[in-house]
Amino acid sequence: MLLAEPGARAAELVREVLATRPALIIDAILGTGSAGSARLREPAKSVVESLNQERRGGRSFGVLACDLPSGLDPDTGEASENSVLSAQTTVTFGGAKVGLLKGSGPDLSGVLRVADIGMGSTLAKIAAADRKMWGPAF
Repeated sequence: MLLAEPGARAAELVREVLATRPALIIDAILGTGSAGSARLREPAKSVVESLNQERRGGRSFGVLACDLPSGLDPDTGEASENSVLSAQTTVTFGGAKVGLLKGSGPDLSGVLRVADIGMGSTLAKIAAADRKMWGPAF
């Protein structure tokens, strides 16, 4: 519902949702589809900025990020300019994205959980090939 609205209306809808005093906001705005740029576009940017403004104003709510916090670059861990919704917990799928482990990623992702979606053996083969190419530090 929130993302269907332009910026000003998105901010108003955020305030309406927070007026219900939710204990938890689920951030499923963006995921790995944002690869290559952490920059949020409208209306997602207005939603994240409004949630951050409410937090700065004293509103208390937890955030559970699905895959990665919106506004965080999944490759570099760099944060979009003032438009990242930091999470207390991030559930990522299949394997941890590099950006969750470097840059600002660890601070903005909170507790990291990896959900098994049946890719274990494929990911293990990729990791083994990467270690062979890049060495044991990888």
